[in-house]
Amino acid sequence: MSDIQKGIAIHADIPSPEDAHLFFVLSDPVGNPPKVAMVNISTKRNLPFEDHTVVLQPGDHSFIRHDSFVYYEYARLINVEVVERKVAEGKIRILEAPSPEVFDRVLAGVMNSPRSTGKIKNFCRKNGGVSH
Repeated sequence: MSDIQKGIAIHADIPSPEDAHLFFVLSDPVGNPPKVAMVNISTKRNLPFEDHTVVLQPGDHSFIRHDSFVYYEYARLINVEVVERKVAEGKIRILEAPSPEVFDRVLAGVMNSPRSTGKIKNFCRKNGGVSH
């Protein structure tokens, strides 16, 4: 069984090694090859592209140092094998999971955000335990 499961947090070099971010895994692995839905957390700077559907604050997760937004527009389906390989290479670190309350807010935001894609909404509806 993979360590990459719904509810964990990772620090990943996605989209690039120079720009690593905190991510929450929104679903258990599904499919062949297994994939998970992941969403990154970015520092809130009040720029026009930011999605403030869910804003996290210091204390919501130990990695968060500033008010941060959940970047639903860039939520992705990621191959679990790729994540596991990058963990083994030291390019991704598994962090402590967010509290259930914080995770539930982030997961609910998938459906509430106007910037979540239909693909991610459908995947999370089927595999992430969100409704509506």
